[in-house]
Amino acid sequence: MVNPDIKYGVSPNFMPGPLTGYDGIFRLLPSQVLKLAISDTQSLKFAPQPRPLLPFGVRQFPSEKAQLDFFINIFTTSLRNMRSHFPDYVLCLALTGGVDSRVAMSLLEASGLDYITFTAWHPRITTGDCDIPPYLARLFGRSHKLVMRSELSQRLYDDYTTHSGGYAVDQDRNFWAYGQYRQLSEQVEGKPVLLLRNSIWECTDDHYRHHTDPLDIYRLYPYALQCEPIHQSIEYWRQLVADDPYNQDINSWTRLFWDQREGCWLSSLEQAYDMMDGITSVQMCNCRLFMSTLMSFDEKERFHKIHEKKIMRQALTDNAQSQSFLRVPYDSRYNGYSLRQPPLPFMQRLPMAVRYYRHNAVRSLKTVAKRVLRRK
Repeated sequence: MVNPDIKYGVSPNFMPGPLTGYDGIFRLLPSQVLKLAISDTQSLKFAPQPRPLLPFGVRQFPSEKAQLDFFINIFTTSLRNMRSHFPDYVLCLALTGGVDSRVAMSLLEASGLDYITFTAWHPRITTGDCDIPPYLARLFGRSHKLVMRSELSQRLYDDYTTHSGGYAVDQDRNFWAYGQYRQLSEQVEGKPVLLLRNSIWECTDDHYRHHTDPLDIYRLYPYALQCEPIHQSIEYWRQLVADDPYNQDINSWTRLFWDQREGCWLSSLEQAYDMMDGITSVQMCNCRLFMSTLMSFDEKERFHKIHEKKIMRQALTDNAQSQSFLRVPYDSRYNGYSLRQPPLPFMQRLPMAVRYYRHNAVRSLKTVAKRVLRRK
């Protein structure tokens, strides 16, 4: 049963910090590790202990090529090692018209692994997310599936919510409740699915880059003060940070984002996959070597995803389809024109850009209005 005392959606990713609002249930954060300990009663138990988030520091490289080659090498090696643990699974990449999944696709190609791609349809899907993925898949000779919705199963919807404690309020819940993950499994002839996720890129984009120390969570999320379980969890986390001997040199806003995104939101999403028979999710977002390497890229490059595009270009250096792949526009610049043609000139893209930003502005205003009405 979902805890009725928790006001979901009024704080960062619903519940920051290691507390969950459920007695005896804690989260293990990226800045922690479980160690076997002996209690006063001589019984064995696992106790969370602090660990360095960046034990290697931010890595330094003699050149940009060395930096790119190093990351591509460790990432593709990890992909191949991961694949060896699931030899009978069908490796599936969730592909959109954006950047994150496309750089994952380029790294899969560089790794030499066999895989398929898919896109899960939803009512707010963009034209680019529908048109671009199958074209990218054809470039590399990969199979692509657009997975449509079936009838909503309220039982699956409620089971997902309960299983994740109400914290995984995301499109994945709809994909499960509308039978899209089941359909994906059926479309690969009932073989188990290994689902590659792409959250590592967002983890190093300096989400709170405009905020400066000292860390003031309640200025950013004032509603958190209105929910005691969330307030307790934030205070518990702040004490952990103060007592942490390893990570005092990491920007406190960066630390907050890593702990809340990986340790709270993503862990809730991954927890929900436990109930999906035939679907195994893999995330490469909590590897400290990956993180320390990605953090070595310039801050502005990370925010604007320029480093991802450089990784793509370098990973596909020896691929015959490299230039065709790199010329395909991203969803934000796609206007339904032929993918075989170069991007439109700026003045022709301008009306589409105006519609795009106007649409998102209206969505933002609607969200604010809903929150104000809820407060009343």
